[in-house]
Amino acid sequence: MEFSENILNALSSDISIITAEDLVYIRGETSKQENLRIVIDAMGEASARVQDLKNIITTTAKFKESLHTLYIMKDQENKTVVGILKVGIKKLFVMDRLGRQHEIEPLCVLDFYVHENCQRSGYGKKLFEYMLINEKVENPYKLAFDRPSDKFKSFLKKYYNLENFVPQPNNFVIFDEYGLQDKPTNSRILNTSSNRRHSAPYEKIPTGTYHRHTRSLTPHHHYYPSSLFDSSSPILSSSSPSSPSPSENNFTSVSSISHSAPPKEIYVQRKRELANQQEISKQSLYGNNPIL
Repeated sequence: MEFSENILNALSSDISIITAEDLVYIRGETSKQENLRIVIDAMGEASARVQDLKNIITTTAKFKESLHTLYIMKDQENKTVVGILKVGIKKLFVMDRLGRQHEIEPLCVLDFYVHENCQRSGYGKKLFEYMLINEKVENPYKLAFDRPSDKFKSFLKKYYNLENFVPQPNNFVIFDEYGLQDKPTNSRILNTSSNRRHSAPYEKIPTGTYHRHTRSLTPHHHYYPSSLFDSSSPILSSSSPSSPSPSENNFTSVSSISHSAPPKEIYVQRKRELANQQEISKQSLYGNNPIL
């Protein structure tokens, strides 16, 4: 795809490695970042169009919010961008040929596109090999491929003799050479720590802590509105210093309650008590007036 020389100068070498850090700006987008955005959006749109995808999977907006790595190849002499290759680590649940499920975190090829005018010229092989060397991947069978096109599958078969795989519900391709059938059932095959920069960022939540942003619950803990628990109730224990206070987020952790019954039963029991108290209050104020 042709671009002006000024835009191509934003790419420092024949194959440039771009991360989200290269696109983050504080007071305004620099000229280099603007040129990178033009290239990424144009090549991502072309990739989606050629692969007949409903949504564009490589855009500047999405890329800035990820920990993926984008390889961009250019031909400075002909003033063209030859292709792009995007990779990143993802957590996948996949099936082997025996129907067993496995949890893996491989390095995934998320988008691979070489412009139509530059295909069958060795550019794709050069770009792919460059990625393997930079990511320290000894053999492509250790990778996962997100919805590879027929051309990409033919490419992998031609150069790396990768052909056989089990179709997955998530449309990722894991070749048989990956060795899923040799792993125990429900095994967790994690990637090496050297490539963890590709993983999606996560926040560690201390046990018994309420996540105020997403209202997600930590494992093995249940949370109910603190209004359902009377602070004077004997079932509440104040001996747990790690429990959040009732005023914080208006939630109380059942993990801080000393009881023998399951949390759900306590919740139902307390709810009934509150309903009875409300009914008694109404009768004391208004009597047995059926209108109320």
